Amino acid sequence: MTISRLKAFAGRPHNFNGIDIYSPTINNILDIDEDQYYYHLLFASFDKGKILIDLFNYDLEKYDLLKDQDDYLVLTSHRSIIQYICSGLSFFVRKDVYFDDESKSFCIDKIMLCNSENYRELSDIINALNVVENKKKEIKFKNNKAKEIFEKMAEFRNKTKKQDEQLELKDILSILCNAEDNGINIFNVFNLTIYQVYEEMERVGLKDTFKRILPVWANGHLGEKDKLPEWIKRTKL
Repeated sequence: MTISRLKAFAGRPHNFNGIDIYSPTINNILDIDEDQYYYHLLFASFDKGKILIDLFNYDLEKYDLLKDQDDYLVLTSHRSIIQYICSGLSFFVRKDVYFDDESKSFCIDKIMLCNSENYRELSDIINALNVVENKKKEIKFKNNKAKEIFEKMAEFRNKTKKQDEQLELKDILSILCNAEDNGINIFNVFNLTIYQVYEEMERVGLKDTFKRILPVWANGHLGEKDKLPEWIKRTKL
């Protein structure tokens, strides 16, 4: 399910099953702490691999027995995880979410928010409003040894990345405050939703690239096949 790009840009919620799903503002995130925000995102993803292995250090051999089972059914079989999911969903709908044992669904005021049939749609909406890439296709390993080697290589690659290659949320906000002619400053940037922040950052990046290359192009230093990058175009978000 796709969200309305215009509504998200305007900071409006997306309606799902009669319930509004919100992209939180920076102030909303600060109210609960940035780390807690990312925990909410993780539990709202219903990704059993990330939740069980990355967060709870679940035994890989035991997880191997669960990997082909439905994420929703696996996660809702753990009472403690259900509570974490309720908290995560509550943050994005701005209402109290509870789990109904009889219908096996997450509800708000007796209204069903999601169940095993549509939880992926809800997760996709939350991911889109928070600019999170969709879950990548799960890699199939021939055996546990192959999986272990792959994970060690991935861990090594992450450790060897330079610290300054990844901008933190604080850095992005600072960049927006210092970008020219966008009206964003330290007094109003925290009112932006997380979607607006990343959308604006993408546009600032496009415009900055254009401004850097423009004098090079104007002086005839670009190659024959090189084109002046365009910043007046559709963003990825």
